[in-house]
Amino acid sequence: MTKQEHRAPPKFKSNKVQNLLGIQVVRMLYYNTLWTLRPKPGLPVEISHLTEKLDRDGFVLFPNFLSDSLFRKVKEEFRQLSPLFEEESLPPASNPSIVRKLFLSRIEAPSALRKAFLENPHIALMACHVSRRELWKEPQLVLGEWSCSQKMLNCSGQFTSADTIHFDVPYPSAKFFFYIDDVSDKNGAIHYAPGSHQMSWGRVLCEYKQSLFSMPNPLPSRKDVERCHLNCISLAGSGNTAIVINAKGFHYRNIFSSTVPRRLVYIDFRYLDDLGAP
Repeated sequence: MTKQEHRAPPKFKSNKVQNLLGIQVVRMLYYNTLWTLRPKPGLPVEISHLTEKLDRDGFVLFPNFLSDSLFRKVKEEFRQLSPLFEEESLPPASNPSIVRKLFLSRIEAPSALRKAFLENPHIALMACHVSRRELWKEPQLVLGEWSCSQKMLNCSGQFTSADTIHFDVPYPSAKFFFYIDDVSDKNGAIHYAPGSHQMSWGRVLCEYKQSLFSMPNPLPSRKDVERCHLNCISLAGSGNTAIVINAKGFHYRNIFSSTVPRRLVYIDFRYLDDLGAP
Protein backbone atom coordinates (compact mmCIF):
# COMPACT_ATOMS: atom_id res chain seq x y z
CA MET A 1 0.00 0.00 0.00
CA THR A 2 1.24 3.51 -0.74
CA LYS A 3 1.62 6.28 1.80
CA GLN A 4 -1.56 8.15 2.69
CA GLU A 5 -1.47 11.83 1.81
CA HIS A 6 -2.83 14.16 4.46
CA ARG A 7 -3.98 17.76 4.39
CA ALA A 8 -2.97 18.79 7.90
CA PRO A 9 -1.41 22.27 8.13
CA PRO A 10 2.25 22.12 7.06
CA LYS A 11 5.25 23.22 9.09
CA PHE A 12 5.62 26.49 7.18
CA LYS A 13 3.41 28.17 4.62
CA SER A 14 3.29 31.33 2.52
CA ASN A 15 6.10 33.21 0.81
CA LYS A 16 9.13 34.97 2.25
CA VAL A 17 7.45 38.39 2.33
CA GLN A 18 4.47 37.06 4.29
CA ASN A 19 6.79 35.18 6.64
CA LEU A 20 8.85 38.34 7.13
CA LEU A 21 5.64 40.11 8.14
CA GLY A 22 4.99 37.40 10.75
CA ILE A 23 2.46 35.04 9.17
CA GLN A 24 4.15 32.06 10.89
CA VAL A 25 3.60 33.68 14.28
CA VAL A 26 -0.07 34.19 13.43
CA ARG A 27 -0.39 30.57 12.26
CA MET A 28 1.30 29.23 15.39
CA LEU A 29 -0.85 31.29 17.77
CA TYR A 30 -4.01 30.42 15.83
CA TYR A 31 -3.47 26.65 15.81
CA ASN A 32 -2.38 26.52 19.44
CA THR A 33 -5.32 28.66 20.57
CA LEU A 34 -7.70 26.25 18.81
CA TRP A 35 -5.91 23.36 20.52
CA THR A 36 -6.27 25.03 23.93
CA LEU A 37 -10.01 25.53 23.38
CA ARG A 38 -10.63 21.90 22.42
CA PRO A 39 -11.70 19.70 25.36
CA LYS A 40 -9.31 17.04 26.61
CA PRO A 41 -10.48 13.50 25.75
CA GLY A 42 -11.34 11.20 28.61
CA LEU A 43 -8.58 8.78 29.63
CA PRO A 44 -8.52 5.58 31.66
CA VAL A 45 -6.82 5.92 35.05
CA GLU A 46 -4.12 3.37 34.19
CA ILE A 47 -2.47 5.65 31.62
CA SER A 48 -2.97 9.02 33.34
CA HIS A 49 0.62 9.01 34.66
CA LEU A 50 1.87 8.47 31.09
CA THR A 51 -0.13 11.35 29.66
CA GLU A 52 1.08 13.58 32.51
CA LYS A 53 4.66 12.85 31.46
CA LEU A 54 3.72 13.38 27.82
CA ASP A 55 2.25 16.78 28.74
CA ARG A 56 5.31 17.77 30.76
CA ASP A 57 8.21 16.38 28.71
CA GLY A 58 6.70 15.90 25.26
CA PHE A 59 7.58 12.21 25.10
CA VAL A 60 7.14 8.92 26.92
CA LEU A 61 9.23 5.76 26.51
CA PHE A 62 7.99 2.20 27.17
CA PRO A 63 10.59 -0.58 27.53
CA ASN A 64 9.16 -4.09 27.07
CA PHE A 65 6.06 -2.66 25.43
CA LEU A 66 4.69 -6.01 24.21
CA SER A 67 4.54 -9.41 25.85
CA ASP A 68 7.41 -11.71 24.85
CA SER A 69 5.15 -13.96 22.78
CA LEU A 70 3.52 -11.08 20.88
CA PHE A 71 6.89 -9.42 20.29
CA ARG A 72 8.25 -12.62 18.73
CA LYS A 73 5.24 -12.77 16.39
CA VAL A 74 5.65 -9.08 15.44
CA LYS A 75 9.33 -9.63 14.59
CA GLU A 76 8.47 -12.67 12.48
CA GLU A 77 5.78 -10.82 10.55
CA PHE A 78 8.16 -7.89 10.02
CA ARG A 79 10.73 -10.34 8.61
CA GLN A 80 8.18 -12.00 6.33
CA LEU A 81 7.01 -8.65 4.94
CA SER A 82 10.52 -7.30 4.42
CA PRO A 83 10.75 -8.40 0.74
CA LEU A 84 7.72 -6.18 0.03
CA PHE A 85 9.37 -3.01 1.34
CA GLU A 86 9.81 -0.30 -1.27
CA GLU A 87 13.06 1.64 -1.49
CA GLU A 88 12.84 5.43 -1.22
CA SER A 89 14.97 7.74 -3.34
CA LEU A 90 17.42 9.77 -1.30
CA PRO A 91 19.12 13.05 -2.14
CA PRO A 92 21.79 13.35 -3.39
CA ALA A 93 21.70 10.71 -6.14
CA SER A 94 25.22 9.57 -5.18
CA ASN A 95 24.07 8.62 -1.66
CA PRO A 96 24.37 4.81 -1.35
CA SER A 97 22.41 4.61 1.93
CA ILE A 98 19.04 2.85 1.77
CA VAL A 99 15.60 3.49 3.29
CA ARG A 100 12.92 0.87 2.68
CA LYS A 101 9.31 1.15 3.87
CA LEU A 102 5.97 -0.59 3.70
CA PHE A 103 2.65 1.16 4.44
CA LEU A 104 -0.19 -0.97 5.81
CA SER A 105 -3.83 -0.31 6.61
CA ARG A 106 -5.61 -2.23 9.36
CA ILE A 107 -7.09 -4.63 6.79
CA GLU A 108 -3.70 -5.29 5.18
CA ALA A 109 -1.72 -5.73 8.41
CA PRO A 110 -1.18 -9.34 9.54
CA SER A 111 -2.62 -10.41 12.87
CA ALA A 112 0.28 -9.74 15.28
CA LEU A 113 1.12 -6.30 13.85
CA ARG A 114 -2.56 -5.38 13.81
CA LYS A 115 -3.11 -6.51 17.39
CA ALA A 116 0.08 -4.92 18.73
CA PHE A 117 -0.36 -1.48 17.20
CA LEU A 118 -3.56 -0.77 15.26
CA GLU A 119 -5.84 -2.41 17.82
CA ASN A 120 -3.90 -1.18 20.86
CA PRO A 121 -6.25 1.33 22.56
CA HIS A 122 -3.52 3.04 24.59
CA ILE A 123 -1.61 4.18 21.49
CA ALA A 124 -4.70 5.80 20.00
CA LEU A 125 -5.72 7.35 23.32
CA MET A 126 -2.33 9.00 23.81
CA ALA A 127 -2.33 10.30 20.23
CA CYS A 128 -5.80 11.79 20.72
CA HIS A 129 -4.68 13.27 24.03
CA VAL A 130 -1.76 15.06 22.35
CA SER A 131 -3.81 16.55 19.51
CA ARG A 132 -7.14 16.81 21.38
CA ARG A 133 -8.79 15.26 18.34
CA GLU A 134 -11.03 12.24 18.00
CA LEU A 135 -9.68 9.20 16.14
CA TRP A 136 -11.92 9.92 13.15
CA LYS A 137 -10.01 7.61 10.79
CA GLU A 138 -7.90 4.52 11.32
CA PRO A 139 -4.15 5.22 11.21
CA GLN A 140 -1.69 3.74 8.76
CA LEU A 141 1.09 1.49 10.03
CA VAL A 142 4.56 1.99 8.58
CA LEU A 143 7.32 -0.64 8.66
CA GLY A 144 10.74 0.80 7.94
CA GLU A 145 14.42 -0.07 7.66
CA TRP A 146 17.28 2.43 7.50
CA SER A 147 20.69 1.11 6.34
CA CYS A 148 23.60 3.54 6.28
CA SER A 149 26.44 2.87 3.86
CA GLN A 150 30.07 2.81 4.97
CA LYS A 151 30.67 5.91 2.85
CA MET A 152 28.10 7.99 4.74
CA LEU A 153 28.97 7.00 8.33
CA ASN A 154 29.27 10.00 10.67
CA CYS A 155 28.05 12.34 7.91
CA SER A 156 25.01 14.60 8.09
CA GLY A 157 22.25 14.06 5.54
CA GLN A 158 22.64 10.28 5.56
CA PHE A 159 18.98 9.84 4.63
CA THR A 160 17.06 13.12 4.96
CA SER A 161 17.37 16.35 6.93
CA ALA A 162 15.72 14.61 9.92
CA ASP A 163 19.20 14.14 11.42
CA THR A 164 19.29 17.88 12.22
CA ILE A 165 17.31 19.16 15.20
CA HIS A 166 13.84 20.24 14.08
CA PHE A 167 10.13 20.27 14.87
CA ASP A 168 7.56 18.74 12.51
CA VAL A 169 4.64 21.14 12.88
CA PRO A 170 3.75 24.28 14.91
CA TYR A 171 0.89 22.58 16.78
CA PRO A 172 0.62 19.47 19.01
CA SER A 173 0.73 16.23 17.00
CA ALA A 174 1.67 12.69 18.01
CA LYS A 175 4.07 10.14 16.56
CA PHE A 176 4.49 6.56 17.73
CA PHE A 177 7.69 4.54 17.25
CA PHE A 178 8.50 0.90 18.06
CA TYR A 179 12.02 -0.55 17.87
CA ILE A 180 12.11 -4.01 16.29
CA ASP A 181 15.81 -4.43 17.20
CA ASP A 182 18.14 -2.69 19.63
CA VAL A 183 18.60 0.94 18.56
CA SER A 184 21.48 2.97 19.98
CA ASP A 185 23.06 6.30 19.13
CA LYS A 186 25.23 4.38 16.66
CA ASN A 187 22.30 3.43 14.44
CA GLY A 188 19.89 6.33 14.53
CA ALA A 189 18.26 6.53 17.95
CA ILE A 190 15.67 9.28 18.30
CA HIS A 191 16.76 12.29 20.37
CA TYR A 192 14.21 14.64 21.94
CA ALA A 193 14.42 17.96 23.83
CA PRO A 194 12.19 17.56 26.91
CA GLY A 195 9.67 20.38 27.28
CA SER A 196 10.44 21.91 23.87
CA HIS A 197 6.81 21.40 22.80
CA GLN A 198 5.65 23.99 25.32
CA MET A 199 4.57 27.42 24.13
CA SER A 200 6.89 30.29 25.01
CA TRP A 201 7.94 33.59 23.47
CA GLY A 202 11.33 32.00 22.83
CA ARG A 203 9.60 29.32 20.76
CA VAL A 204 7.57 31.95 18.87
CA LEU A 205 10.73 33.88 18.02
CA CYS A 206 12.52 30.68 16.96
CA GLU A 207 9.70 29.71 14.58
CA TYR A 208 9.56 33.20 13.13
CA LYS A 209 13.27 33.14 12.31
CA GLN A 210 13.14 29.61 10.91
CA SER A 211 10.22 30.51 8.63
CA LEU A 212 12.54 32.92 6.79
CA PHE A 213 14.80 30.09 5.57
CA SER A 214 14.12 28.07 2.42
CA MET A 215 15.63 24.84 3.81
CA PRO A 216 13.22 22.36 5.49
CA ASN A 217 15.07 22.06 8.82
CA PRO A 218 17.23 25.14 9.47
CA LEU A 219 19.42 24.80 12.53
CA PRO A 220 18.30 26.89 15.53
CA SER A 221 20.80 29.48 16.71
CA ARG A 222 22.68 29.18 19.99
CA LYS A 223 20.31 31.76 21.52
CA ASP A 224 17.31 29.73 20.32
CA VAL A 225 18.79 26.65 21.97
CA GLU A 226 19.08 28.56 25.25
CA ARG A 227 15.64 30.21 25.02
CA CYS A 228 13.81 27.00 24.15
CA HIS A 229 15.92 24.69 26.33
CA LEU A 230 16.83 22.51 23.37
CA ASN A 231 18.96 20.04 25.31
CA CYS A 232 18.12 16.76 23.63
CA ILE A 233 18.37 13.39 25.33
CA SER A 234 18.74 10.01 23.66
CA LEU A 235 15.69 7.74 23.42
CA ALA A 236 17.81 4.71 22.59
CA GLY A 237 16.33 1.37 23.58
CA SER A 238 16.37 -2.35 23.11
CA GLY A 239 14.04 -4.21 20.80
CA ASN A 240 10.44 -4.08 22.08
CA THR A 241 10.77 -0.42 23.15
CA ALA A 242 7.96 1.96 22.20
CA ILE A 243 8.06 5.76 22.15
CA VAL A 244 5.34 8.38 21.81
CA ILE A 245 6.43 11.95 21.08
CA ASN A 246 4.71 15.28 20.57
CA ALA A 247 6.13 16.21 17.17
CA LYS A 248 5.71 19.92 17.95
CA GLY A 249 8.78 19.49 20.16
CA PHE A 250 12.34 19.58 18.83
CA HIS A 251 13.88 16.23 17.99
CA TYR A 252 16.18 14.49 15.51
CA ARG A 253 17.43 11.10 14.37
CA ASN A 254 21.00 10.59 15.55
CA ILE A 255 23.66 10.30 12.85
CA PHE A 256 24.67 6.70 12.10
CA SER A 257 28.21 5.71 13.03
CA SER A 258 27.50 2.02 12.34
CA THR A 259 26.22 0.02 9.39
CA VAL A 260 23.83 -1.89 11.68
CA PRO A 261 20.34 -1.21 10.25
CA ARG A 262 17.62 0.54 12.21
CA ARG A 263 14.33 -1.37 11.94
CA LEU A 264 11.17 0.05 13.42
CA VAL A 265 7.41 0.42 13.17
CA TYR A 266 5.82 3.84 13.37
CA ILE A 267 2.50 5.66 13.14
CA ASP A 268 2.22 9.35 12.27
CA PHE A 269 -0.99 10.80 13.71
CA ARG A 270 -0.69 14.17 11.96
CA TYR A 271 -3.66 13.18 9.79
CA LEU A 272 -5.94 13.83 12.81
CA ASP A 273 -5.58 17.54 11.97
CA ASP A 274 -6.83 17.06 8.42
CA LEU A 275 -10.32 17.91 9.64
CA GLY A 276 -11.24 21.51 8.99
CA ALA A 277 -7.59 22.57 8.90
CA PRO A 278 -7.01 25.73 6.81
